[in-house]
Amino acid sequence: LPDGTASGTITDAKGRFAVAVPPIDGIGGVLVEATTPDGRRGASFGFRRGEPADLPVVVGPRRTVRVRVLGSDGRPVASADLAWHVQGPAWAFEWGRAERATAADGTAVLDVLRTPNSTCVVGLHPHLFSRRGTTIVPDDGRPTTEALLRLADDPVPPSTPPPAVAVDVTG
Repeated sequence: LPDGTASGTITDAKGRFAVAVPPIDGIGGVLVEATTPDGRRGASFGFRRGEPADLPVVVGPRRTVRVRVLGSDGRPVASADLAWHVQGPAWAFEWGRAERATAADGTAVLDVLRTPNSTCVVGLHPHLFSRRGTTIVPDDGRPTTEALLRLADDPVPPSTPPPAVAVDVTG
């Protein structure tokens, strides 16, 4: 929820579950994350349309994607904020952000769902779906995959908000 709270539930014997989403303005969808007792995880993101909907969550083994980010000059980009999403063949969608920005050598490690024929798209946050630079990492069946993200232009550093100014308006 917008205040940071979340709820949880346990699936039945057939893997079914239900969660209630309160009607709150500004919530466009629901992220459901699942973890099995043996540690397999999965996630799915679905849009709420005011009616009950099925959100399939596929749990499976994880894989590590080691990303190296290079700027337009070919040098490593430190402190880049990365986002990623994984999509499989018509069953599930998983997204996330790197737990920390890229290191001084331009590298970051992502923990993503590994399923056959899935594709992981990695890019800068919040520009993941723009042309600023993304890389597509298909599932190669290995637990660890190396990926290179070469940016067409360098990321814009976050701007510092202007200081607050007190204004006295009379008249």
